[in-house]
Amino acid sequence: MLCRLILLILWMVLEHILSEFLRWVLLLLWIQLKKKIISLNLKLNLMKSSNIWKIVIGAVSAALGYILNAIGL
Repeated sequence: MLCRLILLILWMVLEHILSEFLRWVLLLLWIQLKKKIISLNLKLNLMKSSNIWKIVIGAVSAALGYILNAIGL
């Protein structure tokens, strides 16, 4: 009984830690993505539209890869 209570408490603490870590990782990824978007907007006039789409798709797929890697999939 005491062992189950301790395990339950440990599980809740671990879940909270992982949740906060995932939130932190997603926040960092969001900041990086915003920086990339700002950088792309500044160079918008210099690039062709096809190159812009390639960069946007690459940035989005990289962000999704980081997210999936962070949650362990």
